[in-house]
Amino acid sequence: MKNTIFFSLLVFCIPIFSQNNLYVGTSNVDSVFAPKLTGETFTEYKRFKGNQFITDDWMESEILLAAGQVVHNKNIKYNGLLDQVIWLNPVNSIQVILDKLSINEFWYRNLTGETVRFRRIEIVDPASGHHTQVFAEAAVEGKISFYIQHRIMKTETENIIENKITYNIDVLGSKPIYYIKLPSGSYFAASHITKHSFLKLFPEQRNAITKLLNKNHLNFRTESAIIKTIELLNRELVQ
Repeated sequence: MKNTIFFSLLVFCIPIFSQNNLYVGTSNVDSVFAPKLTGETFTEYKRFKGNQFITDDWMESEILLAAGQVVHNKNIKYNGLLDQVIWLNPVNSIQVILDKLSINEFWYRNLTGETVRFRRIEIVDPASGHHTQVFAEAAVEGKISFYIQHRIMKTETENIIENKITYNIDVLGSKPIYYIKLPSGSYFAASHITKHSFLKLFPEQRNAITKLLNKNHLNFRTESAIIKTIELLNRELVQ
């Protein structure tokens, strides 16, 4: 756990990709009278095409710490490229990567006034098979839960010319991962959820779910349809 009382002037760098560096340093990040946020200073690497954050603006948010305390009215952004929460320190305008394991949840109101809530969940990485902690939007929570990890990833590389010098620049794009938490506590993870893959999760209720989908004219073409389906299952079918 990093020192949360004094700001350290020691700054060092760590690599993000083989050719790109992110500079960080230990940081005192909150007042002595409030629950403490801890993290490292963050310098945004800008040689990307596309946005590494899921929102353009800083969002006034509430943060539930792992210790159980709630930190109020903090301006944050979620960095989908790094899977990290970035806080804007109002005292010195320094950006801080908050310690992932110190945060259980954070939430804010979007432009339509709806509350968007993120949780830190432990899942099995589909690529490596290892257990890992990620931040994911809690779209539905109940006996069946639905989480959306808003990943930002490199989709391609473009060449740009500046002052007659050619550079490679990474193009970023959104590539979400969906997690369905089953009543057993296990997770089903996929980058795309189909009706067929969903029904396979509930073999004993397959016919009842099919009738429910048909009755409510639901398909799996949008996130909102998946959300509505799981809300109906939690209310009407799941025991």
